Amino acid sequence: MKTLKWFIIVAIFTLLIWIQSFLNGSISSSESSFITEIASHILNFVGIYPSIENLHHIIRKIAHFTEYFILGILWLKALISINKINYKNIVYILCVILMVAAIDEAIQFLHIDRTSSWTDFMIDGLGGLSGILVFMFIKMLYNRHVKKIKETEGLASAYRR
Repeated sequence: MKTLKWFIIVAIFTLLIWIQSFLNGSISSSESSFITEIASHILNFVGIYPSIENLHHIIRKIAHFTEYFILGILWLKALISINKINYKNIVYILCVILMVAAIDEAIQFLHIDRTSSWTDFMIDGLGGLSGILVFMFIKMLYNRHVKKIKETEGLASAYRR
């Protein structure tokens, strides 16, 4: 059941990404404009005054990266729930993420007032890869920490005997 839960979460998150791509250009732009406005106020408060157009562009690219970063983590977590991770499985996950990104860009290409972008596809892929690598790095640190705790407990119990 735990395994199924993770794959359902991955499927729902993937659908949310694709639903975003089906939104028309004005809705998509207004969503990112809201975030741009907040970011602009924060940056202005600390004395940074970027152009709204540049900031809006950066916010949209960060959104691409972030959603695929999360997708990479979710896919890795789903795979961990059924199997130990190896490099072959990581390549499979990355291929699936790139297919999701390709479908995402195809949806935007087919939409009348949206455009697809090769750079967005690349940002999506880098986001997914980054999510996988960050998750693996944190898991490695956690496992190393747990191993040290167990070794310390083992030494303490051996000393008490």
